[in-house]
Amino acid sequence: MRTTAVIVTIIVTAAALAGVPAAAPDCQSQAQAQGKGKKSDPMHAGFDKAHASFRDHAARVLKLSPDRVLVSPIEEDASVQLDQRIGAVWAFYGSSKDHPDRQVRGWAIADGTVITPDQNLGLLLAEAGVWSAKPKLDADALAERLVWAMGMNNRVVGQRSLHVDPSGAGTLSFQVAYRPPGPGGAGGGRDRVSQCTITLTADHHARLATTAVAAPAAPSFD
Repeated sequence: MRTTAVIVTIIVTAAALAGVPAAAPDCQSQAQAQGKGKKSDPMHAGFDKAHASFRDHAARVLKLSPDRVLVSPIEEDASVQLDQRIGAVWAFYGSSKDHPDRQVRGWAIADGTVITPDQNLGLLLAEAGVWSAKPKLDADALAERLVWAMGMNNRVVGQRSLHVDPSGAGTLSFQVAYRPPGPGGAGGGRDRVSQCTITLTADHHARLATTAVAAPAAPSFD
């Protein structure tokens, strides 16, 4: 009887253990799955591609090899993004490792397309909502971002205006003043003022044209 009771106890215990779920392996599997998901996060991958594409663009402009160019920001975290970012269009600036004052500024998107005042500008303005009923940015904010991309020593002056017809055609216009750097980094000489006009088309393309603005005549003391 005693032997029979022991056998029954062993069988019951084994059956109970067999019914317990394998908690540790499941947790490990979930952690691995989450880790894999994080690595393949499409937004993370998109930022990396945008960053790499802008680095290559900056290297071409600066006439350097890509490994001699530093690009900021280096990660997607919102706390380190530049103020010039517009929605899904990341703002970047690239500089020479040896000469940090040599900079290239602009934007890039998840598929690697690089945006500057001279190329793919329609993508930037579409993200800003200029063709929508409620644009995310007004003429002032757009002009400030575009002049930032033009480089150091540029600033917005005068009036800014944005007008888009119901057809989708329109213009964004503003003036830019550039003061050449002088000895020791201080500006030297008079401002060079340019009129910037961006022509918008119904198919969401945009092209920038600039024309020099004549400097005001020097005051006469005759």
